[in-house]
Amino acid sequence: ATLVRFPSTAVRDRIAKDPWVAEVTVHRRLPDTIEFDIVERSPVALLDASHALWLVSNDACVLGQQSAEASAAFPVVRKLEATPSVGSRLTSPILRNALAVLAGVSPQLRAEVRFVDAPSVDETGLLTKENVDILFGAADELPKKDRIARDILAAQRGKVVFIDVRSTDRGVWRGIGK
Repeated sequence: ATLVRFPSTAVRDRIAKDPWVAEVTVHRRLPDTIEFDIVERSPVALLDASHALWLVSNDACVLGQQSAEASAAFPVVRKLEATPSVGSRLTSPILRNALAVLAGVSPQLRAEVRFVDAPSVDETGLLTKENVDILFGAADELPKKDRIARDILAAQRGKVVFIDVRSTDRGVWRGIGK
């Protein structure tokens, strides 16, 4: 095909079907060049569903199935009912809330997260590598909730097992033996 007759829309649409591609733009550069600008999706978590682990991006697109060994690299979203398939965009408000919480916490706290429990929006929580359960609830006021959780973790390191930051007026925590 000549540059003028190149089926750019059809090629763009075929490339866009790949679940790893978030966005694709085609540019014709006369006299003899075609450029493709591709924005890739990145996995942010694993979804534990349908007896398998599924890589998901921050926009809830299912990127592929993954082995259990990958759970060391990504937090695992669990306690969520879903039927994922590669390339599907999951519309669950519970999953979207869980991914928003994960994206909205500080890098320091995110690095400590092993699991994201998502039985409902109000009960969305993070379980850290030290087995501290942090109940976040809805993905609102995340910077405040994050700061409260990190302050309690720092002050009560080794003693705290549960933190509830759903109300940002004051965080509630429970320690060992409380």
